[in-house]
Amino acid sequence: MRKNWGVLLSFFVLGFFLIAEAQINSPEKIEDFSVEIWIEKDSSFLVKESITYDFGKNLRHGIYRKIPLKDLKIKVEKVTDEFGQNYPLKITKERGYLKIRIGDPQKLVSGRKIYNIFYKVQNGISFFKDHDELYWNVTGNEWGVSIKSSKAILHLPEKVPQENLKLDCFTGHFGSKAKDCVFEIKENGDILFESKRSFYPREGLTIVLGFPKRIVREPNIFLRIFWKVEKYWIFLIPILTFIYLFLEWKRKGKDPRIKKAIVPQYEPPDNLRPAEVSLILKQIVEPRDISATLIDLAVRGFIKIREIKKEGIFGEIFKAKDYEIEKLKDSEDLLEYERLLLWKIFKEGNKIKISSLKNKFYKDFQTITKKICQDVTKKKYFVRNPQKIRNKWMNIGIFLIILGSILGPFFKSLSLLFSILISGILFLIFSPFMPKRSKKGTEALWYILGFRDYIETAEKYRAQFYEKENIFEKYLPYAICFDLVDKWAKAFEGIYKNPPEWYEGYYVGTFNTRSFSNSLNSAISSFGGILTAGAGKASGFGGGFAGGGGGGGGGGSW
Repeated sequence: MRKNWGVLLSFFVLGFFLIAEAQINSPEKIEDFSVEIWIEKDSSFLVKESITYDFGKNLRHGIYRKIPLKDLKIKVEKVTDEFGQNYPLKITKERGYLKIRIGDPQKLVSGRKIYNIFYKVQNGISFFKDHDELYWNVTGNEWGVSIKSSKAILHLPEKVPQENLKLDCFTGHFGSKAKDCVFEIKENGDILFESKRSFYPREGLTIVLGFPKRIVREPNIFLRIFWKVEKYWIFLIPILTFIYLFLEWKRKGKDPRIKKAIVPQYEPPDNLRPAEVSLILKQIVEPRDISATLIDLAVRGFIKIREIKKEGIFGEIFKAKDYEIEKLKDSEDLLEYERLLLWKIFKEGNKIKISSLKNKFYKDFQTITKKICQDVTKKKYFVRNPQKIRNKWMNIGIFLIILGSILGPFFKSLSLLFSILISGILFLIFSPFMPKRSKKGTEALWYILGFRDYIETAEKYRAQFYEKENIFEKYLPYAICFDLVDKWAKAFEGIYKNPPEWYEGYYVGTFNTRSFSNSLNSAISSFGGILTAGAGKASGFGGGFAGGGGGGGGGGSW
């Protein structure tokens, strides 16, 4: 007897826990999914989804509804309960879906609730040669809960005879051809579709209604284009950016046209110094141009450059080099940026090692390049300061790249991130082309291109070099700016036999211009790297199926 009581008690306890578990994790379901659609004359239509959702004993904030957008334009108007009171909403677009989250995050609900979702749809009607058609997934096939009953009522703008309508419907999972549904036309002209069975999760009801032409107006081509553009407007950003930048370049950055052929010139125009020539040519001052200026000042007797070996075992093994620069004189004949360069280098004495400027000179480099741009603009070779123009467009590009990196993840939109980043990159690409040379600057550019051609093809003029004293040293700084040192040195091989007085280096055997150019290139590379070190650290019908057509999607609780 006691054993029987023990068994009964065990069953009682087990039953208690099963009931409690069932109450805690009560299965949710949709008791009824009824849809009403009003088709308007302009081919738009209003949808009212009445969803009776049973949470059971579960505590939730509400439900969410996901509708595939495809080519549809959907505007949610409101969501109400059975008494017409509005629910709190959060509407977002996620991966091609419109997501409607319904409910208050601060409140929990359970049991049976009714949600009336009102939204307007455009571009949901298909237009064929012999009829127009609404192919609509009523419930959606992505719900994770069962649907006990479902139906849809459609209202056309006018009453249409039954013989002029085409009707069909499909039920089940996505792609199913099953037709466990019925449809009928009411006396008032409304069309009713209704499922004959309940749906398991991931099943639903899809309907097709075909009606005569001219019942609704087909959207004109301009409206259809607008809808397409509106949907993909984000991808138009880079295209519009490119068009804008091209027009701005054509209007403000394009140089006056050079209408004559380039011919060799045997000297730089207007006695311009190497950095000035390089700026007019490339519209930017580079570290190489400052190195060329130092060599130019040495050639002209203002400084002397000495190659020195670094002390210590590693310097001996790896042939590490440093350079000492000595200031020899000052002169009022120097250009402003040349005087500024000498002052910045020799602030602590008239003799310095170039290595001592590392991580110190880069701010001075910016000041000197700014001065060169100001001077060349003042001489009327550019319409406006090329550095300011270049920096303006470059800064916009950098700003857009940073903005895209912030907005893309914030809005969870890869397309927005991609479009803004590409636009920013376009600004960076166009920035070097935006400074505009004046007519005088264009004439100088023509001359500079000819001068560069002369230095590049210098071997053709070897016979003339015997007659021109110091021409190798005189134009060497320009060859540095043009990155043609090796070609310039090769042209003087066997002609220029004595080392220059302004440069003391280590030579193996007899001095020659080729070994000198190698040593000089090493110096130029060292100057450029050290002088800028520390910079840059800133910062349907006959083929329809369940789940086809517009609408659809699914949802669940949250």
